[in-house]
Amino acid sequence: MLIDKKRDNSAIRGALLDFCENTKSKYESQSFDMDEIIVEKGNPVEHIIRLSNERTCDIIVIGSHGHGSFTGTFIGSTAQHVIRRSPKPVFVVPLPGRE
Repeated sequence: MLIDKKRDNSAIRGALLDFCENTKSKYESQSFDMDEIIVEKGNPVEHIIRLSNERTCDIIVIGSHGHGSFTGTFIGSTAQHVIRRSPKPVFVVPLPGRE
């Protein structure tokens, strides 16, 4: 899922679909199921928490480029806020940095 503040979401949706297809082909021996891609405008933390509750998710998985610090580990502010506000477990996946 991606929450976005930009107006035209078609490029983002296309990039995510390409990423998922490339990942599927790269790791054919492993199970990889994509439920759906959701692109919404607004506060990412609010949307992530709301959707995780509406869909009765067991865990939230969120990527982070690591621009802040939290318990000695560098993670982004959105991930920090989701961790703090979610009653569900949150698994943070480090994403490649912007170097």
